[in-house]
Formats: sequence, structure tokens, C-alpha cells
Amino acid sequence: MAAVGMFDGVHLGHRFLIGRLADEAHEQGLRAVAVTFSRHPLAVISPEREPGLLTGADEKIRLLKDAGADEVVMLDFTPQLRKLTALQFMNLLHDRFGIIKMMVGYDHRFGSDSPSVAAIPAIGRSAGIDITCAPPRDDDDEQISSSMIRRALAAGDVGKASEALGRPYLLDGIVTTGKQLGRTIGFPTANLQPDEARMIPGEGVYASRATLASGESYPAMVNIGRRPTVDVAGAPLSVEAHLVGFEGNLYDSQLNLQFMQRLRGERKFDSVEALRSQLEADREQVEAYFRQGKY
Repeated sequence: MAAVGMFDGVHLGHRFLIGRLADEAHEQGLRAVAVTFSRHPLAVISPEREPGLLTGADEKIRLLKDAGADEVVMLDFTPQLRKLTALQFMNLLHDRFGIIKMMVGYDHRFGSDSPSVAAIPAIGRSAGIDITCAPPRDDDDEQISSSMIRRALAAGDVGKASEALGRPYLLDGIVTTGKQLGRTIGFPTANLQPDEARMIPGEGVYASRATLASGESYPAMVNIGRRPTVDVAGAPLSVEAHLVGFEGNLYDSQLNLQFMQRLRGERKFDSVEALRSQLEADREQVEAYFRQGKY
């Protein structure tokens, strides 16, 4: 039994659907299969409107399985796939993957012809697939969507994004060599290079949890911005993390950042000494946040 979607972020709405899928599939002696895509459909349909992704491919597979999927099928959304009608797409699922039952969300649309949810069961029968429609979550005060989460992240509201995701927003990547200015004022930072397709939260300073490839975790203050105090106007966006209590070299290693709380916006200071004073205050806020057990 399958559910199809981009499932970007695997937010609470997605988890509800996959949970329902798993319950019904297992009651019928079937496997629960999540069918998803390696890149956002807008990358093909309208590249200029392609959004930043909330999850990488490996993370999405892990989260879908945590939500109850027994198997995840990852398709590449190609121009050829885009042209398939709903019937042709369901024929593909039936013939290539042996899908005989499918669960769709109450507002789900797919296929180049984008039929209504009411029309999908009849189309499914033509493809040899029995269609079930899942209801919306009962406790939705605001409809959760990947787009809503992106808007929250763009505004720096990582708290709202985390509530919709059911977990802190995670950004991961490789630590690269930066300008190494932080260490000269007592705040060495790891310069994170995320996957270029990932959504980066809005500019500002955040209390975060940093996890190393070894599994060790540290409180961290993360600056996302263009470092106006020490860089020229128009400098590229950077993601820099100061790991509280860490000593060592992180270059070329994997680093995961979980965003807990936005502390302030990024701003230009009159001097490096004024910047240092603010960073000390930021670090105290981060330490206080984690002392409260908010992680």
C-alpha cells in the first residue's frame, strides 16, 4: 500500500498520513510504501520558483521510516515523469512496483492532468489500484504545509517551524575554511557549507545544538548572514557556528545544526570590540537556554 508525495520536511501532517498508511497496510497484511522524489517538482516545472528543501534525501528516507513506512521509493522527477497523467503514473506504480492499494491525502493532487481527489478512485481502478482517502488531522489549528514551514524559517521563526515539523529544524553540511576572524576575538567558528538545495533560515543569530560526525553534541550559537562588521557590503551569505566548550579542528568534517531559538537579528557594530561584547552576551544566552534543559 503506497502514499505518494514530495514529503519535504516530513512534518506532522506527513507523519499523520504515513501513520495512517502503515496502520491500514499492516491490518491488510501489506507493506507501507512511501513514494517520493529526490528533487522538488518545481525544479523541472518552474526552476525559478524552486524552493529550498527542508530535508536531504537520506534524512527524508530515515524520517519516513520513523513515521511508519516499511519502504521508501525515491523517484527522480524528470521532464518525462512530469508529462505522465494521473492514470499513467498509477500504471507505473502498479507495473513497476506492484502497488495495488494507495492512500491519498484529503487535498492531494498529482499527474499532469491534476484530477480532483474525488476523481482519483475511478482512475485508480483503471490502473488496478484501490484508492483510500485519508482525512485531515483533527488538531490542526493552522494547516501544516512545507510552504508554511519555509515561510517561518525565512522569517527566522524556528520555533514555529519546529512545532510544525515535530522536531528542531536541522541543517547539515561540511565544515570549510573561512576567514578565521572569529578565533582572533575569542570566538572560533565552524563555517558550514550546506547542500546548495537546502533551505537556510533567515539572517540572524540562533541558539542551536551542534552534533559532530562522532555523535558528540555541543550548545552552539549560529550566525547566518553577511558579517557586516568585518566584511564589505554584498559579501556572500555564511553559516557560522561557535560550539560552546569545543576545542579542536572540524575542517572537512560533517556537522549537523539543530535550530532551537532565534536570539537576535544580524547587525553591524561600530567596532570589533563592540561585536566581541555582543558575542559574549549571545553565548551567555545560549548557555542559559541549554541549562534550562530546552533541547
